[in-house]
Amino acid sequence: QTRADFHSLAPHRTYEFHAAGEQRTRVYLLRLGNVELVGVQPEVSSAFGATVRAARSGSVFFATLVNGGQKYLPAPDAYEKITYEAMNSGFAAGSHERLLQTILAALNAARQKGELA
Repeated sequence: QTRADFHSLAPHRTYEFHAAGEQRTRVYLLRLGNVELVGVQPEVSSAFGATVRAARSGSVFFATLVNGGQKYLPAPDAYEKITYEAMNSGFAAGSHERLLQTILAALNAARQKGELA
């Protein structure tokens, strides 16, 4: 999505989010013994990391702003609440869920192939 002009970022009761094309990001995965490390470029909420940890067995450590930051990847309700993070993000509504699914699928696939086993 198009990020709001920095000078216009202020509390709003209404706000119109605009599509801006595709935004790509990277996910980094590493396993050391029974510990999985997940790194992402955007800044995500602690609830995002907690959701990944809850879906996995074993220890999962989560890091954000890895190899270059991409501003915020807001929680799903941030767009409805018109938060600062949602207005100042290059990621549209639905990106949170899509990245979460991608991470979990990649961890599961790597474990099945023995790459993270």
